[in-house]
Amino acid sequence: SANVIDLMTKVVSVFGSDRIAWGSNFPNSPGTLAEIVAAGEAALSGVGSKDRDAIMGGTGQRLYPSLAV
Repeated sequence: SANVIDLMTKVVSVFGSDRIAWGSNFPNSPGTLAEIVAAGEAALSGVGSKDRDAIMGGTGQRLYPSLAV
């Protein structure tokens, strides 16, 4: 929804994508992993692809390099 997109755009502008990491809480969250990922990406549709890539994986890989695949 527009409210979530606006909120996430503001959060990214205030904190920066290098300080935000997405997490799915899978399998405890409802829906398939693909649906949960799609919802995360939709919420970040108001930010640029570089920020979205950082939040959806890059920040986590930087914080936990031993878990990178």
